[in-house]
Amino acid sequence: MVKFIYCQDIYESAFFASQYSVICAIPEAYSVIALRRLKEFQDSIRQHHDIAVFGVILSFWDERGAVDKEFLDEINASFPDMLFEAKVRRDVAVSRAVLKGKTVFDFDKDSRAAEDFKALTDEFIKRFSLRSPSPERFQCVTNNSKEEAENVTV
Repeated sequence: MVKFIYCQDIYESAFFASQYSVICAIPEAYSVIALRRLKEFQDSIRQHHDIAVFGVILSFWDERGAVDKEFLDEINASFPDMLFEAKVRRDVAVSRAVLKGKTVFDFDKDSRAAEDFKALTDEFIKRFSLRSPSPERFQCVTNNSKEEAENVTV
């Protein structure tokens, strides 16, 4: 007997195995529709499992975009106060790095994209440290004693 695994099953399993989700979005109309559906999906998961949105990350950002304000309003309506301030701007260095099989840092460490990813990383780490997960959360993952779990570095 062959059992097909649907993408939704995989997504649901990932959500149930997680404590947080990070949402990546691009400022386009279909992304807004997807954000609405994702909010509904997360709300349905939340009925059975405690999961929180850690944040919303924007990529392919162009400050000259005609619908930026509407897009940001939509994000804030679906995920209030979850938008990261750092946005990854549109930059050809990302495409070129992908084609070369390199990270943007290895390809062009002085590019706008590298600068944006660095700012995003700093903000991500700061936000994560403010959440300060308790060592007990790591105990089931590490299968170590509580003392060892307290020494886990994230």
